[in-house]
Amino acid sequence: MTGDFAFESIDMANFPPGIYQLEITGTVGTKTDKIVVDIELKDPCPTAAISLLPSPISDDTYVLRDPAQSQNWLYNQIFTIDTLVDCGPVSVDFYNAADSSPLDATLFDDIRGATALINN
Repeated sequence: MTGDFAFESIDMANFPPGIYQLEITGTVGTKTDKIVVDIELKDPCPTAAISLLPSPISDDTYVLRDPAQSQNWLYNQIFTIDTLVDCGPVSVDFYNAADSSPLDATLFDDIRGATALINN
């Protein structure tokens, strides 16, 4: 006689990392016996990696005081993340390529806001 047990979830809110004890009970007639097995759930976020893709944003020229110029893009066109769980909000920041200083957010900003989803 054999058995099989499987657990699978991407719901880190309801199944946080830690060690859980699984009690297995066998019964035959009036006789019962049990064993306890430790199961460790690990947080995959510390080892998750983000990979940048070729940019969908094209080089362009903007004349100061012209109307706003936008280039539409989706998060999944900018990067991929190698985990299926929600590791928290994703942010996109803009920097000057010459000296890595942050660009003024009033000039260069993800105007969709922090609630934009990865697969928008």
